[in-house]
Amino acid sequence: MQGNRPLVLLLALIALAGVIYTLQVSGDPEKFPRSGIPSRVVMVNGYPELHVDDKPFFMHSAAFYYYRMPRDRWEEALLSYKQHGINTIDLYVIWNWHQPAEDSLDLDGSANPRRDLKGLLKLLSDLGFKVSVRPGPFVCSEWKNGGYPDWLLTKPEFQRSLKPEHQMPLKDVLEGRYPALSALQYEFSEEAADAWLQNPTHLQATRKWYEDVMGVVRPYLASRGGNVILLQVDDDQAVGRYNYNGPRFWQYMNLLRKYLREAARDKAIPIYFNPADMRVTASASDPLIGEPFWAMGQYYQEEGYGSDVLSAEDSSDAKFLAEILKTQRGFPPFFIEYQAGWFAGAEDVRARATDPTNTLISSRFLIQNGVRGINYFPLQETLFPAGYECPWSNYFYSWESAIGYEGDLRPRAEASLRNGRLIQGMGRLLAASHYAADIGIAHTIGSYPQERLTREDVDGVRFRTLAATQFAFFNQVNAELVDLDYEGLPELRRYRMILLPVPTGSMYKDGKVPEYMRLSNRAQRLLAAYVQEGGIVVAYPEPPKGADLQPLFPPWNGTEPNEGVRAAPLSIGNASGYQNRFGKGSAIVLQSEFDRWVPLRSVTSSPESPLPHQPVLSVLEKRAAGRILEGLLDTAGIKRGALSPGLEKGLALQQPYLSLLVANAPAESGKGHSFGFLSITNFATGPYRFQVLVRDPRTGENLTLPPLEVGGRDALLLPLRVGLKELGFTGADGQKTNDEIYYSTAELTSVRSESGALLIDLYSKGKASLRLRLNREPTGAPTAGGEILERRYYPATRILDVDIPAPKDSTGRQTLRIPYELLKGPHAPSEETGQPRVDIRPTPRIPVRFDVAYDLLPATRFATIGETVEFSFTHPFDCTNKCKARVSADDLVVSQVDPENTPSFTVRVPLERTYVRKLEWTLENNGKTYKGEGRIVFYPPGSAVAVECDVDRDGFTDYILENEKLRLILFPHAGARSFALVRKDTNSSAFTSIGGLRDLFRVQMPDPPKHDRLPAWTRRGLPGMHNRFYEGRIVQESGEYAEVAFSYQAPDVAPSGALLERSVRLAGNADYFDVTYKITPNDTESDQGYINLSSVALGSMEGETDTVLRSDASGEAGLRKRTQGSIAGATWVALARRDFSELFGMSWAPGTFEKVGYDRRDFSLLLQPQSPPWKRGEKSHTYRVRYYYGPDSPQAYESLRLLTAENR
Repeated sequence: MQGNRPLVLLLALIALAGVIYTLQVSGDPEKFPRSGIPSRVVMVNGYPELHVDDKPFFMHSAAFYYYRMPRDRWEEALLSYKQHGINTIDLYVIWNWHQPAEDSLDLDGSANPRRDLKGLLKLLSDLGFKVSVRPGPFVCSEWKNGGYPDWLLTKPEFQRSLKPEHQMPLKDVLEGRYPALSALQYEFSEEAADAWLQNPTHLQATRKWYEDVMGVVRPYLASRGGNVILLQVDDDQAVGRYNYNGPRFWQYMNLLRKYLREAARDKAIPIYFNPADMRVTASASDPLIGEPFWAMGQYYQEEGYGSDVLSAEDSSDAKFLAEILKTQRGFPPFFIEYQAGWFAGAEDVRARATDPTNTLISSRFLIQNGVRGINYFPLQETLFPAGYECPWSNYFYSWESAIGYEGDLRPRAEASLRNGRLIQGMGRLLAASHYAADIGIAHTIGSYPQERLTREDVDGVRFRTLAATQFAFFNQVNAELVDLDYEGLPELRRYRMILLPVPTGSMYKDGKVPEYMRLSNRAQRLLAAYVQEGGIVVAYPEPPKGADLQPLFPPWNGTEPNEGVRAAPLSIGNASGYQNRFGKGSAIVLQSEFDRWVPLRSVTSSPESPLPHQPVLSVLEKRAAGRILEGLLDTAGIKRGALSPGLEKGLALQQPYLSLLVANAPAESGKGHSFGFLSITNFATGPYRFQVLVRDPRTGENLTLPPLEVGGRDALLLPLRVGLKELGFTGADGQKTNDEIYYSTAELTSVRSESGALLIDLYSKGKASLRLRLNREPTGAPTAGGEILERRYYPATRILDVDIPAPKDSTGRQTLRIPYELLKGPHAPSEETGQPRVDIRPTPRIPVRFDVAYDLLPATRFATIGETVEFSFTHPFDCTNKCKARVSADDLVVSQVDPENTPSFTVRVPLERTYVRKLEWTLENNGKTYKGEGRIVFYPPGSAVAVECDVDRDGFTDYILENEKLRLILFPHAGARSFALVRKDTNSSAFTSIGGLRDLFRVQMPDPPKHDRLPAWTRRGLPGMHNRFYEGRIVQESGEYAEVAFSYQAPDVAPSGALLERSVRLAGNADYFDVTYKITPNDTESDQGYINLSSVALGSMEGETDTVLRSDASGEAGLRKRTQGSIAGATWVALARRDFSELFGMSWAPGTFEKVGYDRRDFSLLLQPQSPPWKRGEKSHTYRVRYYYGPDSPQAYESLRLLTAENR
């Protein structure tokens, strides 16, 4: 080595230079190499657009829960998202998943394949997705501890920095509950932020975590030529209208943003947070907080509306949530979490079933109101890795999403496919357009002193705003909210008239408006300046108070104004008041709450509702109220942007509602807008055919469309004056073209050129009309589906009208072909389908729910000795005459493999004994080599076998106990629960995704002081050991019985912890298994007791009369949904189908359990045998329970009683 000393020195100097450069770069992000086009928000004529690759970008996104899906399925899942037109993938990067121990960071899958973030980012880049990354530190998503690592939460220095009421007790950490401050932020964000800022351990660890994550993400940032376009800090911050977000809140958010930007080494990438129903969304752009913060919204159909069908009345929330996002001056409105439903909780196996059409109706309604990005949260069903769900969730993370766990399409898929096709073709134009409002409505909540507002104040103002927007909606008037404290004159100038709902005593229980409920000085001055310039403000039912508003709203005695005031009495419809001329505009006061009656839900509000009392009006009275708004429009000279004389106005009806979207950029003439869209959402169950009068986006003149048809529970987005150049077309000579789509009454999703023709993809449910402006007449007749269509070309105007027949395809899709050689444009994109999986089959299907199952992989076969087992290759389509295969399995006899002639091969045993063997295979096809494994288990007839394997491929060991009748799967990392007790003859499971064999205890550890201030939903769920990592081992692999044992030292079993042990034994040829539970408490003087909980279901459990509950103590009882009860003194209990096809039962010795609690949910049953209180001084407590699953027969009850007899 001495001879190479100069080389060593040179290498050391190079390395040192690299270290110095790295340090310089980390200190100054601007010095980091930049070779890509950063994503950024661009203002176009005062409207914000997200630009990606320097083009307007409509984010059609889906959350991808990679940690809830096997690594080998990532690509096939993402390719299916591509089929839905998804262009962006939303990634939660969860801290405790990637760093389960302080000294164990896994971002490349080295410890667990599902942790391969590096591989995922490369895959997403290769597949062409854009990416939004959300690295926490807090992550909601129903995840254990909100993503915080338990090693951090339990650090003494972490806890010492917190007040007692903010500390997290060990039991909460172990149960997977959210940290107290993460829970507190939902209602007391200022207090939570202040506490986080005073916790240096948390801040240092968070900064280090950001550095670790961004070290992997950084090469993929858009500014470096990559595909990561957005970053989020934390999760669910500023949620809720009652939440006060003060200076400490913004200080904390800015600090997290600073840490994340430092870690990214990128000053350009947009960083956002995701509030829901934030009290003052526009405040995120307040100069006082520093750099504006992008607030992205959330929309869920979480609670029942009395009906599962989203109605026109129910649209009030969606409209309001979209509008408050639009009050941010510098950012386009995005919903980073969107779902027309809610997830399945801890007590049942299915998510709340909402009508599948709600997804199309709500998503298109949001787009219709100006939303420019939605993220399906989620698009696909997934399964938690063992032990990582929080207490109010369950193993199956089900939302009844568009895509099932195995990739099957669910009813909601129709909506995401429709949206995907539209956004793939028109997304860039939609991203560069805005909602054309007819009027503005003042959203005044930000104009009052925030720290003083009560719930009654907030509810009252919100009610007045909701009522105003919904009143306009039912009168076919497009209204938009304007924030008087955070928007300015440029925004207010968009509206000829602004409605100003004024707080009144009717909002308050005592009938009095607090003195502090006055508009801020800024809001008052802004309104005065708006009117001075020529705007019209309509205040109702009385004038607002404030010194700067006196010139607008002078004292008025009802007949004569004060001297020098240009006011006059005014009567519009049945409302009276006055109009005061001020500057070039006027201020109007109407002494009427004409919008108060408007329904904001499809059912009457409950007595506990925050909504004030609403009057019930007759149809005539509602129409009279509508005429007030009509009179105001006439007074202001406002014509609606889109109107159908054939649709009702003034009534809350299920019918189509219209809006106009127009381009942000002006037309080349300098007048009007370069293009537009007519958006229609039909809340009715039946089709509507009607005519529409819409404002031409280019000229501003009225444009009468031919009669159009929209299907029931359907939506259309129709192009208006869209130039083909906007869609990427040029003339045949490469020059600009002025050919355009004048209008279409069918939804247009794609325009492309092919073989001298225009191909136009359309969607409609009935006949439609298409008008184009083309420089020359087409060279032939248009066709659709091979049928020649009626058309008319007018050379003087260059107009081509085409009559489009109703589509023959039930999906409503058809392609129009117009022979036209004067254009060059985009061709049809190639579809990415991926390579078919090369593997072997069959393999058992593992039930998750009666309608959901997944393959046990690698392919596995259980067989008795003497059977010959057959496998088949699922090889590529072109395998014939090109394939060779090899299969090997130690000690087993494998048949000759000839994949070119037959894909199958067989395996058998040479000797009569138990074999648990790995099978290895290789398939060569056309120069490619595929390799894989299988598993095969042979056991003697009448015996049982225990096998260790990773059943759900989450990186954790599971156990299968199997005989000829049953298959029991146990998940030690999920509290040794079972999610599958399977009858092999039907492949149905009695245990649900909530789990069987759960360990619970009668007495819980106490909560710390003031934990009752935390949101109730963060304290609910089934407490116990559901997510603990039990130690497991096979006691007996096979023979007359197979047995597995588990143990866990539980420190949070009150009062001082306990050792939990259990053995699970399955006998050969039995349709039951036995479990012996042994609990050894550390304190033998407590009043503790044991509860053994199992969630079971026989079939779908949808019918209330399909199943009954039986026991030896109470006979037979019906099970109505949402009923609870208990049975005392039983030694067995059983859930049975009334048709006697199936039965699940549990039995035990007399005195083992004093009662059995039961809770009939909508789709499952919770059974909870509960022991008597432990006797003081007893060192341990043993419970032996038999679980039967099979046919409902006399032998079933004999098997249950047999254990009782044995234990006597």
